[in-house]
Amino acid sequence: MLILFIVCVFSVLLILKYVFGGSEPNPFGKDCREPLKEKVYDKKEKNKVLKQGFLAGKVPDNLDAVIIGSGVGGLGLAVLLAKVGKKVLVLEQHDRAGGCCHTFTEKGFEFDVGEIIVCFPLFKNIRKPLHKCLSNGFYLTN
Repeated sequence: MLILFIVCVFSVLLILKYVFGGSEPNPFGKDCREPLKEKVYDKKEKNKVLKQGFLAGKVPDNLDAVIIGSGVGGLGLAVLLAKVGKKVLVLEQHDRAGGCCHTFTEKGFEFDVGEIIVCFPLFKNIRKPLHKCLSNGFYLTN
């Protein structure tokens, strides 16, 4: 009985410390991202960068996180970590970033692979914050 009482008191103290003792600063209070670089519109130049193979020698030593996969989750996490000042490397096995949200071109037509998943109306509550996060604060329209 005494052990149960001690565990309950300890739990209450932890909860009170968590609720009222928030002395740590909010890591998202300050935006640490670097300014956006100019977008590359030349497809050959863009594909040249994306098709480079992985070389361990190109990986910086001072990374805070390595994210495997450049899908919605991986890129979203990378943005959040970069926003709090972390150095992040995103690895992707395909020659295109985006996971199920990438596009491909066939006979001059461009197709969205995962548009139905991201743009389906039931996912509106998920889509808006995701677009805000990935578009540098600006909402994208349908």
